[in-house]
Amino acid sequence: MQESPRQKGAFATLTTKALLHAAAVAILATGTLALFSSEASWEVVGWAWQRGELAEAVLGDVGIHVGLCAIVWAVLAWCFSRLHTLVDTIRADERPRVKLAAERGTVLTETLIVLPVALLLIMGIAQLTLMNIAVTLSDLAVMQASRAVWVWAPEAEEGRFGVDNRTVEEKARVAAAAVMAPTASSDFGRFNTAQHAGYARTFRKAMGAMYGTTLEHGGTDVGSYSTNEAELKLSAQDSPIGENMAFNLAFDSAEFQTRSARKFFNAWAQTEIEITETNDWVGAKMTHYHMCLMPLVAGIFGEHMAVHGQDGYYVEINRAYSLPKQLNPNANLPQH
Repeated sequence: MQESPRQKGAFATLTTKALLHAAAVAILATGTLALFSSEASWEVVGWAWQRGELAEAVLGDVGIHVGLCAIVWAVLAWCFSRLHTLVDTIRADERPRVKLAAERGTVLTETLIVLPVALLLIMGIAQLTLMNIAVTLSDLAVMQASRAVWVWAPEAEEGRFGVDNRTVEEKARVAAAAVMAPTASSDFGRFNTAQHAGYARTFRKAMGAMYGTTLEHGGTDVGSYSTNEAELKLSAQDSPIGENMAFNLAFDSAEFQTRSARKFFNAWAQTEIEITETNDWVGAKMTHYHMCLMPLVAGIFGEHMAVHGQDGYYVEINRAYSLPKQLNPNANLPQH
């Protein structure tokens, strides 16, 4: 069955429009990528691509970026189409007629239908924003962790200054947590600190130093006051389940002196580090559990699990990075 000239013309027009829209999305994606990317990031991506590492992560991020650009272009195209229709209507001097609802309650019914979808969309976009920030920071976090391993691994091999692999892992974990701290929550926590009492005390001291300066008259009770206050503020956090979750809490609502140490501690509790060593390369494999905190959609994006005794919805982020090994240090310490 042969197609009519009208069908062929319609197909050609549709194909042309599709190609133009695809070209516009490609231009928008390339332009925004070039605008928000630095030379250092391109060098890192190129190096990782040549080594075959992080390829899937890079492709996934690029796909998300292109998809978001396609959505933005679709909204712009729709707005332009509506504007063009409105201009044509005004030129034709056709006043649009407002059709009143035949029955009362139609607007309320439509609002009730649209509202849940709108809330899901708003919460979903907000949660996706937080996840994108966490995924972006995870690339830098694993590099910082690998650099810590690169510096301290030779000391562990020679056993100098009491450094062992556990010490190296903890130093790498702290380095990664410092990068991931902005994406951690300050209002939800309750992580089990019994297994790492030493580091928990360190975080309490950091927070206690801030509270110790808030006493008006100082005195001998500064130490006890700051310790008790830090213990209370660091551990008294809500569980990110059910009615405790709120939109504003997902973006942090605590004051700075409470928020700072909490975010660092929670990022540390949600991060695990494993030392990797192959031939002449040494590095780290990082697993970060990003906590989903947006109401309604946390269970859609995250998987329900317990991390260090804290139940919640988490997204597991895995990254790996390695560097060429250093020369082994001199095992014989200098004699004084």
